[in-house]
Amino acid sequence: MHGIVLWINQKNKMALIWCEDHKGLATYSAPDTSVDMINLESGDLVEFDLIEPTGLKERKAINLRVSSPKMTTDLPERMVKAAPKPRVRSTVEFGESKVALTKK
Repeated sequence: MHGIVLWINQKNKMALIWCEDHKGLATYSAPDTSVDMINLESGDLVEFDLIEPTGLKERKAINLRVSSPKMTTDLPERMVKAAPKPRVRSTVEFGESKVALTKK
């Protein structure tokens, strides 16, 4: 599987990866004996093996390798800009009744 690193926590040796199959994101946790996180950055194109548990558990990336460093350094920012705007929701009270109003 290939993917793009979206987020990294160097302290906890963890990364969040957007997978090429566009299903759920995958998490990567570097083994304690590993030093792979040193060269890993947001925007890196990576190759990995994917473990997909059944149920609602998260997908896990293992055997992570950087295929192309800094493939897209601005992807997280572009995703935030492209995300739909949240709908405004407010509650109006009429006596003891409450009505939820949603504005697009």
